[in-house]
Amino acid sequence: WAAADAEIAELLKQAAGQIVLLTGTIHGPARKRVIEDFKRAFPGTRHIMYDAWTHEVSRNMQQKCYGRKVLPAYQVDKAEYLLCFESDPLGSGYSATEWQVGFGKNRKVRDGKLNKLVVFDANVTFTGASADERFRIQPHAGFEIAMAIANELAMAGHSECGGAMEIADSTRTYAARSVEGKEGLPEGTIARIAQELWRHRGESIVFGGESESLQIAVNLLNSMLGNEGKTIDGTAAPSNQSQGNLNDILTLIEEMDAGQVKVLIVWGTNPVYSLPREAQFAEMLEKVPTVISFGDRADETSILGNYILPTVHWLENWGDSEVQKGLFGLTQPSIYPLHDCRASEESLIKFAQAAETGDLGKFQGGWHEFLTDTWQRDIYGLDKYDAPFDYFWTSALRDGVLDRRNVETTAREFSLNALTDIKPPKRVGNGLKLVVVPSPLLKEDGNTNNAWLLETPDTVSRIAWTNYASLSPKTATELKLKEGDIVIVKANERRNTLPVHIQPGDADEVVTIQSGWGRKHVGRVGDGLGANAFLLCGVTKQGAKTRGIDCTLEATGEWEEMPCTQGHNYLEGRPIVQDASFDEYLKDPHAGAHHKHELMSMWDKHEYPGNKWGMSIDLTSCTGCNACISACSVENNIPVVGKSQIQLGREMHWIRIDRYYSGEESDPEFVHQPMLCQHCENAPCETVCPVLATVHSDEGLNLQVYNRCVGTRYCANNCPYKVRRFNFHEYTFAAYEPSPLQLVLNPDVTVREKGVMEKCSFCQQRIREGKERAKEMGREVRDSDFQTACQQSCPTNAIHFGNMNNPESQVSLDMKDPRAFTVLQELNTLPSITYWTKLRNRAPRPWDSKSHQGNGQHEAATGGHHS
Repeated sequence: WAAADAEIAELLKQAAGQIVLLTGTIHGPARKRVIEDFKRAFPGTRHIMYDAWTHEVSRNMQQKCYGRKVLPAYQVDKAEYLLCFESDPLGSGYSATEWQVGFGKNRKVRDGKLNKLVVFDANVTFTGASADERFRIQPHAGFEIAMAIANELAMAGHSECGGAMEIADSTRTYAARSVEGKEGLPEGTIARIAQELWRHRGESIVFGGESESLQIAVNLLNSMLGNEGKTIDGTAAPSNQSQGNLNDILTLIEEMDAGQVKVLIVWGTNPVYSLPREAQFAEMLEKVPTVISFGDRADETSILGNYILPTVHWLENWGDSEVQKGLFGLTQPSIYPLHDCRASEESLIKFAQAAETGDLGKFQGGWHEFLTDTWQRDIYGLDKYDAPFDYFWTSALRDGVLDRRNVETTAREFSLNALTDIKPPKRVGNGLKLVVVPSPLLKEDGNTNNAWLLETPDTVSRIAWTNYASLSPKTATELKLKEGDIVIVKANERRNTLPVHIQPGDADEVVTIQSGWGRKHVGRVGDGLGANAFLLCGVTKQGAKTRGIDCTLEATGEWEEMPCTQGHNYLEGRPIVQDASFDEYLKDPHAGAHHKHELMSMWDKHEYPGNKWGMSIDLTSCTGCNACISACSVENNIPVVGKSQIQLGREMHWIRIDRYYSGEESDPEFVHQPMLCQHCENAPCETVCPVLATVHSDEGLNLQVYNRCVGTRYCANNCPYKVRRFNFHEYTFAAYEPSPLQLVLNPDVTVREKGVMEKCSFCQQRIREGKERAKEMGREVRDSDFQTACQQSCPTNAIHFGNMNNPESQVSLDMKDPRAFTVLQELNTLPSITYWTKLRNRAPRPWDSKSHQGNGQHEAATGGHHS
């Protein structure tokens, strides 16, 4: 480290004025200050931020429409109506988790209200799969539909921002009937949505994709609807997220080509991987004399550098953030650094100290001292606190967050001048169109080497371990392709080889590929998985070209089994999921319910003198985000089995999310149902185990005694819910080598051996911990004393867990709700998990409450397509 600091300091002094610091988004006050102090230590240094998926188009159009370049803070928790055009805010938005939490808050029936989500997109997105109404459209069609809705509002004299007549003049070429005919929308759709939006003015949000014209259109709609200053904050506490700028890095490439950059420091970004090939970043990097990389791995950019300085993991580091103006976060190490690594911020300080220049030399305590000094000067010092700084600092560390946001937001005035030179997006001609979308799971950083994430299936397709070329059933039929066929996708004179996935609901003649895959230098697990979709994109000064790209498909004649965790996609009339429209529910709270069975049993009922644990799951709130799967895997040491075993149907997840289609194959509706051990009172698995490895506890838990299990698998055969997992291979230690990967194991949960059955335990270790804590306090255990891993991680609060014997517990109250049902109740297994009927906030359709009661006529036409 000392040698590196000395060498690099000398290089920096010699390259004064020709140094560039290239980072991902930086918004913490101390992290921003250390960069500014570094720039002063080496005058002329420039700082550029770049992210794989930038939102500079949104910021630029915010400036054009409102006069200030910001990313608004969308307050989804205040919105009763969400309208999305060619965007996926809940899946890959710049604050997706926050927005999921807000969406889930209003995804509950409250005083006869339920929020509504309407989506227009070309491919089935995470957000689209949760929509109450979804309309499949061609790429770039969202602009005309948004303008047609604005025209409907203006023609009716509806505009909270004034200028209705001027708006009507600017939008009159987008008449509703004309646009509906052009885009294949049902007649009256645009007028109806405009009316619904107006009824929810001031409590709605319109989202749009990264297109200049579309961004202007959605800004116009939000202003017309009076959402500015109510559900959208662009003044008091806007977002500091996703600050990357594509235009800046394209300028940097030109400077690198001209030899104007002597030292390039790369930190927290990977442009060699994520920039389209035509940008030629890797080629221009060779013209930079000194490239210094901060990173936790030798990734695609780092390996082309002169110095790789290994950084600590963020769980080993100090840090801060300001994701929204005034909303500060603090992170502190949860583990001592495992290797001889150093924080990137520490390296900047050390360089300046070695060069003996600037003000960073006084911080001999390094990054930690610098962080505390910044908080004392810039945060504590700007307000009056009764407590001294040490107390303030300890409190901030304990809470992890300091909220000093200005709540007095104001509505911004929309500039009608933005409409005068609006340029409709260019619509491509006939033929296949490529759409590249960000993966909701995998980013450009090292999480593509995280085996737990790689084995987490996609929310919509339920495919793991690879990306794919997604096609509509009609397009696949026309191209004579079937699921798993290997094809070559050609676009922008580049090619990718991928398997085909046939996705009901995708627009015809559209090929969709997720980014985040195709890494070559991410780690031993993630290297070589899938294909890099960024290579097929284009790039200009106006932004990256990711939608509507002309492309071709060429079949290779090869085929592979897709690593899909779901073997069947349709209910086929089986009484597994109950769903109903919200209107039906308001008329009859029991809408969608299956007929009840008179149950008889040859078994005596179990007695539960103390606690009886149970769970309730609200299917209306569940978005299928997979957070419960990941949390359960980490909490319970669930092994990763890999792509080949997934292809054989041998995944080990203790909780899965079943995704079912209903309706027409070209325009299906989706429902997600978390499925885990039901902890049945009359458990079929318990009666067939010859060695009593699966037994019933006096608290209602179906227990698995691992050291009794001899692997007969009788229990799995007898389980109607198929939630028991068999260890076909030895995963206990081999998967966690080399050291220190064994440290990821939860010491409170045993690691299972080859040849035993395992399943959900309702996080019994957490129940035990809660009971012990209650015992120390001399009282009975309460529901609030602990949470299961899936419950704790669910962003939409769809899962509740507690004591069914307590009539006041949330689970007990949920069981009494008219929407409550159990799966396959006619089998008399008496599950301890209660589901709530899936409600859709839209008008009833012909198949509602029919296809799930044995009719199945709407599913029969498509039920065999993916079976």
